[in-house]
Amino acid sequence: MALLLWGLNLVQSGINHAFGTELRRLIGQGMRHPLLAWLTGLGVTGLLQSSTATALITVSFAREGLMQTAPALAVMLGADVGTSLVVQVFAFDLRWLSPLFILAGGIAYVSRRNSRQENVSKTLLGLGLMLLALHQVISFAEPLLASESFQAILAAIGDEPVPLLILGVLATW
Repeated sequence: MALLLWGLNLVQSGINHAFGTELRRLIGQGMRHPLLAWLTGLGVTGLLQSSTATALITVSFAREGLMQTAPALAVMLGADVGTSLVVQVFAFDLRWLSPLFILAGGIAYVSRRNSRQENVSKTLLGLGLMLLALHQVISFAEPLLASESFQAILAAIGDEPVPLLILGVLATW
């Protein structure tokens, strides 16, 4: 989990430092029409992989009076959809991309010429680490999921949400 969180941090900070000004400009320009605001929220969240980061940018714009309530809500709705899409992409078996992202990020980092290239390399490294970490989490969970006793517990619980939530917390711990 630490590797996953570190990778996510690298991606977020890399994108923010490399393209932060452009992302803020994109959000600012996307406020003219609700559909454009929604698409802006979706796109920025897809790049940052964090609806929280999009929310922080949106709140700062609203606080400074640069954005009205309706466009801000449209941006946040797009950010929520963007988060869902990112989760769906990571649900695919993309572990083969991990070494490619790590290699590309490492080469880009070594051959960097400016801060933008350094931040793009951090983003690539972060994506590779996230994919590697997701694969590790799945491989660690497979023995538990294959366990007959775990399957029996799942069958006994059925579709009851509270016991399933408790079981999920315990299995994660």
